[in-house]
Amino acid sequence: MSLRRVSSIGVLTFIFSIAVVVQTWPISLSGLTKSQRFTIEELREKVQEDLPEAYMKEDLYLLRWLSAKNFDVNQAAKLLRENLKWRRENRIDTIMQEDWSQMDGDFPYTLNNFDKQGRPILYFSYGDWDIRKLAIAGMLPKLGRYFSKMFEDADMKVRAMRAQGSNITQFNMIMNMDGYNLAQHACLPCLPFYTTLSQTLEARYPGTAERVVFVNAPTVFEVVLGLIRGVLSSQARETMKIYGTDRKLWESKLLEFIDRNQFPGDL
Repeated sequence: MSLRRVSSIGVLTFIFSIAVVVQTWPISLSGLTKSQRFTIEELREKVQEDLPEAYMKEDLYLLRWLSAKNFDVNQAAKLLRENLKWRRENRIDTIMQEDWSQMDGDFPYTLNNFDKQGRPILYFSYGDWDIRKLAIAGMLPKLGRYFSKMFEDADMKVRAMRAQGSNITQFNMIMNMDGYNLAQHACLPCLPFYTTLSQTLEARYPGTAERVVFVNAPTVFEVVLGLIRGVLSSQARETMKIYGTDRKLWESKLLEFIDRNQFPGDL
Protein backbone atom coordinates (compact mmCIF):
# COMPACT_ATOMS: atom_id res chain seq x y z
CA MET A 1 0.00 0.00 0.00
CA SER A 2 1.42 3.37 -1.00
CA LEU A 3 2.26 6.07 1.50
CA ARG A 4 -0.30 8.30 -0.20
CA ARG A 5 -2.99 5.65 0.29
CA VAL A 6 -2.09 5.20 3.96
CA SER A 7 -2.15 8.94 4.45
CA SER A 8 -5.55 9.22 2.78
CA ILE A 9 -7.07 6.54 4.99
CA GLY A 10 -5.51 8.04 8.08
CA VAL A 11 -6.89 11.48 7.33
CA LEU A 12 -10.34 10.10 6.55
CA THR A 13 -10.34 8.02 9.73
CA PHE A 14 -9.62 11.18 11.68
CA ILE A 15 -12.38 13.04 9.86
CA PHE A 16 -14.95 10.36 10.59
CA SER A 17 -13.84 10.09 14.21
CA ILE A 18 -14.60 13.74 14.91
CA ALA A 19 -17.43 14.03 12.33
CA VAL A 20 -17.76 16.43 9.48
CA VAL A 21 -20.10 19.19 10.57
CA VAL A 22 -21.02 21.74 7.93
CA GLN A 23 -23.61 24.42 7.48
CA THR A 24 -27.12 23.63 6.32
CA TRP A 25 -28.82 25.07 3.25
CA PRO A 26 -32.03 26.64 4.57
CA ILE A 27 -34.71 27.72 2.13
CA SER A 28 -36.82 30.49 3.60
CA LEU A 29 -38.48 33.64 2.38
CA SER A 30 -37.59 35.44 5.59
CA GLY A 31 -34.29 37.24 5.59
CA LEU A 32 -34.18 37.81 1.83
CA THR A 33 -32.84 41.12 0.63
CA LYS A 34 -34.96 43.45 -1.47
CA SER A 35 -32.96 42.56 -4.58
CA GLN A 36 -33.34 38.83 -3.90
CA ARG A 37 -37.10 39.22 -3.58
CA PHE A 38 -37.09 41.08 -6.86
CA THR A 39 -35.37 38.16 -8.58
CA ILE A 40 -38.30 35.94 -7.58
CA GLU A 41 -40.61 38.20 -9.59
CA GLU A 42 -38.15 38.24 -12.48
CA LEU A 43 -38.02 34.46 -12.54
CA ARG A 44 -41.78 34.18 -12.33
CA GLU A 45 -42.19 36.43 -15.37
CA LYS A 46 -39.75 34.30 -17.35
CA VAL A 47 -41.24 30.88 -16.58
CA GLN A 48 -44.84 31.32 -15.43
CA GLU A 49 -46.30 30.13 -18.74
CA ASP A 50 -44.23 26.95 -18.50
CA LEU A 51 -45.32 26.00 -14.97
CA PRO A 52 -48.09 23.36 -15.03
CA GLU A 53 -48.83 23.19 -11.29
CA ALA A 54 -50.06 25.88 -8.92
CA TYR A 55 -47.39 25.12 -6.29
CA MET A 56 -44.68 25.77 -8.86
CA LYS A 57 -45.81 29.40 -9.11
CA GLU A 58 -45.33 30.04 -5.40
CA ASP A 59 -42.44 32.18 -4.18
CA LEU A 60 -40.95 29.35 -2.16
CA TYR A 61 -40.72 27.00 -5.14
CA LEU A 62 -39.11 29.66 -7.33
CA LEU A 63 -36.69 30.52 -4.54
CA ARG A 64 -35.26 27.00 -4.62
CA TRP A 65 -34.08 27.40 -8.21
CA LEU A 66 -32.72 30.86 -7.59
CA SER A 67 -30.83 29.72 -4.51
CA ALA A 68 -29.37 26.81 -6.48
CA LYS A 69 -27.94 29.28 -8.99
CA ASN A 70 -26.90 32.06 -6.59
CA PHE A 71 -29.85 34.22 -7.66
CA ASP A 72 -28.81 34.27 -11.31
CA VAL A 73 -32.27 34.56 -12.89
CA ASN A 74 -31.27 33.27 -16.33
CA GLN A 75 -29.44 30.26 -14.95
CA ALA A 76 -32.29 29.52 -12.55
CA ALA A 77 -34.80 29.68 -15.40
CA LYS A 78 -32.66 27.32 -17.47
CA LEU A 79 -32.35 24.81 -14.63
CA LEU A 80 -36.07 25.00 -13.90
CA ARG A 81 -37.04 24.44 -17.54
CA GLU A 82 -34.65 21.48 -17.73
CA ASN A 83 -36.34 20.08 -14.66
CA LEU A 84 -39.81 20.51 -16.15
CA LYS A 85 -38.67 18.64 -19.25
CA TRP A 86 -37.23 15.89 -17.07
CA ARG A 87 -40.52 15.62 -15.16
CA ARG A 88 -42.50 15.28 -18.39
CA GLU A 89 -40.18 12.76 -19.98
CA ASN A 90 -40.00 10.63 -16.82
CA ARG A 91 -43.67 10.92 -15.87
CA ILE A 92 -42.82 12.23 -12.40
CA ASP A 93 -46.31 13.60 -11.80
CA THR A 94 -47.64 10.02 -11.76
CA ILE A 95 -44.61 8.28 -10.26
CA MET A 96 -46.35 7.66 -6.93
CA GLN A 97 -49.09 5.71 -8.69
CA GLU A 98 -46.72 3.07 -10.06
CA ASP A 99 -46.32 -0.35 -8.47
CA TRP A 100 -43.39 0.00 -6.08
CA SER A 101 -44.26 -2.94 -3.84
CA GLN A 102 -41.12 -4.93 -4.64
CA MET A 103 -38.78 -1.97 -4.26
CA ASP A 104 -40.52 -0.85 -1.06
CA GLY A 105 -40.04 -4.35 0.30
CA ASP A 106 -36.37 -4.71 -0.62
CA PHE A 107 -35.35 -1.07 -0.13
CA PRO A 108 -37.66 0.38 2.52
CA TYR A 109 -37.66 3.98 3.67
CA THR A 110 -39.79 5.93 6.12
CA LEU A 111 -41.25 9.43 6.38
CA ASN A 112 -42.94 8.93 9.73
CA ASN A 113 -40.71 10.99 11.99
CA PHE A 114 -40.11 14.72 12.42
CA ASP A 115 -37.40 17.01 13.71
CA LYS A 116 -37.90 19.61 16.42
CA GLN A 117 -39.14 22.14 13.86
CA GLY A 118 -41.69 19.72 12.45
CA ARG A 119 -39.78 18.84 9.29
CA PRO A 120 -40.32 15.27 8.08
CA ILE A 121 -37.36 12.90 8.12
CA LEU A 122 -36.66 10.72 5.09
CA TYR A 123 -34.83 7.73 6.57
CA PHE A 124 -33.43 4.47 5.24
CA SER A 125 -30.82 1.89 6.24
CA TYR A 126 -28.61 2.05 3.18
CA GLY A 127 -26.18 -0.47 4.61
CA ASP A 128 -28.91 -3.12 4.34
CA TRP A 129 -29.58 -2.45 0.68
CA ASP A 130 -28.02 -4.85 -1.85
CA ILE A 131 -26.97 -2.44 -4.59
CA ARG A 132 -24.67 -4.97 -6.25
CA LYS A 133 -27.58 -7.36 -6.80
CA LEU A 134 -29.48 -4.69 -8.70
CA ALA A 135 -26.42 -3.65 -10.67
CA ILE A 136 -25.79 -7.21 -11.84
CA ALA A 137 -29.45 -7.56 -12.80
CA GLY A 138 -29.25 -4.34 -14.82
CA MET A 139 -31.78 -2.62 -12.54
CA LEU A 140 -29.81 0.45 -11.46
CA PRO A 141 -32.04 2.70 -13.60
CA LYS A 142 -35.00 1.32 -11.64
CA LEU A 143 -33.23 2.18 -8.39
CA GLY A 144 -32.49 5.66 -9.67
CA ARG A 145 -36.17 6.12 -10.45
CA TYR A 146 -37.00 4.78 -7.00
CA PHE A 147 -34.91 7.56 -5.46
CA SER A 148 -36.81 10.08 -7.58
CA LYS A 149 -39.96 8.59 -6.10
CA MET A 150 -38.53 8.94 -2.59
CA PHE A 151 -37.63 12.60 -3.07
CA GLU A 152 -40.99 13.29 -4.68
CA ASP A 153 -42.72 11.58 -1.77
CA ALA A 154 -40.81 13.69 0.77
CA ASP A 155 -41.41 16.92 -1.14
CA MET A 156 -45.12 16.13 -1.46
CA LYS A 157 -45.28 15.58 2.29
CA VAL A 158 -43.77 19.01 2.90
CA ARG A 159 -46.24 20.62 0.50
CA ALA A 160 -49.16 18.81 2.14
CA MET A 161 -48.06 20.00 5.58
CA ARG A 162 -47.76 23.58 4.31
CA ALA A 163 -51.26 23.33 2.84
CA GLN A 164 -52.45 22.45 6.36
CA GLY A 165 -50.86 25.57 7.82
CA SER A 166 -47.32 24.46 8.64
CA ASN A 167 -44.50 26.89 7.90
CA ILE A 168 -41.88 24.21 7.15
CA THR A 169 -40.12 24.37 3.81
CA GLN A 170 -37.80 21.35 3.74
CA PHE A 171 -37.26 17.80 4.90
CA ASN A 172 -34.22 16.09 6.42
CA MET A 173 -32.64 12.93 5.03
CA ILE A 174 -30.79 10.41 7.20
CA MET A 175 -28.91 7.45 5.75
CA ASN A 176 -27.80 4.70 8.13
CA MET A 177 -24.58 3.30 6.66
CA ASP A 178 -24.23 0.44 9.15
CA GLY A 179 -23.27 -2.64 7.14
CA TYR A 180 -21.92 -0.63 4.20
CA ASN A 181 -19.12 -2.40 2.31
CA LEU A 182 -17.33 -1.89 -0.98
CA ALA A 183 -18.31 -5.25 -2.48
CA GLN A 184 -22.05 -4.78 -1.98
CA HIS A 185 -22.41 -1.03 -2.30
CA ALA A 186 -19.47 0.30 -4.31
CA CYS A 187 -18.72 -2.41 -6.86
CA LEU A 188 -17.61 -1.13 -10.26
CA PRO A 189 -21.07 -1.59 -11.85
CA CYS A 190 -22.61 0.20 -8.84
CA LEU A 191 -20.67 3.45 -9.16
CA PRO A 192 -22.80 5.18 -11.85
CA PHE A 193 -25.73 5.04 -9.46
CA TYR A 194 -24.07 7.44 -7.03
CA THR A 195 -23.74 10.19 -9.59
CA THR A 196 -27.38 9.63 -10.56
CA LEU A 197 -28.43 9.91 -6.92
CA SER A 198 -26.48 13.07 -6.16
CA GLN A 199 -27.47 14.78 -9.40
CA THR A 200 -31.12 13.89 -8.87
CA LEU A 201 -31.17 15.54 -5.46
CA GLU A 202 -29.31 18.63 -6.64
CA ALA A 203 -30.68 19.23 -10.14
CA ARG A 204 -34.20 17.84 -9.73
CA TYR A 205 -34.97 18.66 -6.10
CA PRO A 206 -32.67 21.56 -5.18
CA GLY A 207 -33.16 22.97 -1.72
CA THR A 208 -35.74 20.39 -0.69
CA ALA A 209 -33.42 18.81 1.90
CA GLU A 210 -32.08 21.01 4.68
CA ARG A 211 -29.74 18.26 5.88
CA VAL A 212 -28.41 15.06 4.34
CA VAL A 213 -26.97 13.08 7.24
CA PHE A 214 -24.85 9.93 7.08
CA VAL A 215 -24.45 7.95 10.31
CA ASN A 216 -22.30 4.87 10.94
CA ALA A 217 -20.21 5.77 7.90
CA PRO A 218 -17.14 3.49 7.65
CA THR A 219 -13.79 4.71 6.37
CA VAL A 220 -14.24 2.77 3.12
CA PHE A 221 -17.02 5.18 2.26
CA GLU A 222 -14.28 7.56 1.10
CA VAL A 223 -14.40 5.94 -2.34
CA VAL A 224 -17.97 6.99 -2.99
CA LEU A 225 -17.81 10.14 -0.89
CA GLY A 226 -15.21 11.63 -3.21
CA LEU A 227 -17.40 10.81 -6.20
CA ILE A 228 -20.50 12.38 -4.67
CA ARG A 229 -18.75 15.55 -3.60
CA GLY A 230 -17.16 15.94 -7.01
CA VAL A 231 -20.49 16.40 -8.80
CA LEU A 232 -22.22 18.59 -6.22
CA SER A 233 -22.21 22.35 -5.93
CA SER A 234 -20.74 23.96 -2.85
CA GLN A 235 -24.25 24.73 -1.59
CA ALA A 236 -25.36 21.12 -1.93
CA ARG A 237 -22.20 19.88 -0.24
CA GLU A 238 -23.02 22.10 2.71
CA THR A 239 -26.16 20.07 3.37
CA MET A 240 -24.07 16.94 4.01
CA LYS A 241 -23.23 15.89 7.56
CA ILE A 242 -21.14 12.76 7.87
CA TYR A 243 -20.67 10.84 11.10
CA GLY A 244 -18.64 7.72 11.69
CA THR A 245 -19.40 4.71 13.82
CA ASP A 246 -19.09 6.47 17.19
CA ARG A 247 -22.72 6.22 18.32
CA LYS A 248 -22.35 8.66 21.20
CA LEU A 249 -21.07 11.27 18.79
CA TRP A 250 -23.66 10.98 16.01
CA GLU A 251 -26.49 10.48 18.48
CA SER A 252 -25.58 13.72 20.26
CA LYS A 253 -25.52 15.52 16.92
CA LEU A 254 -28.93 14.15 15.93
CA LEU A 255 -30.35 15.15 19.30
CA GLU A 256 -29.51 18.75 18.47
CA PHE A 257 -32.40 18.79 15.98
CA ILE A 258 -34.41 15.60 16.65
CA ASP A 259 -36.04 14.53 19.91
CA ARG A 260 -35.02 11.00 20.96
CA ASN A 261 -38.58 9.67 20.58
CA GLN A 262 -38.49 10.80 16.95
CA PHE A 263 -35.37 8.87 16.01
CA PRO A 264 -36.45 6.89 12.94
CA GLY A 265 -36.21 3.20 12.22
CA ASP A 266 -33.49 1.20 13.92
CA LEU A 267 -31.37 4.11 15.11
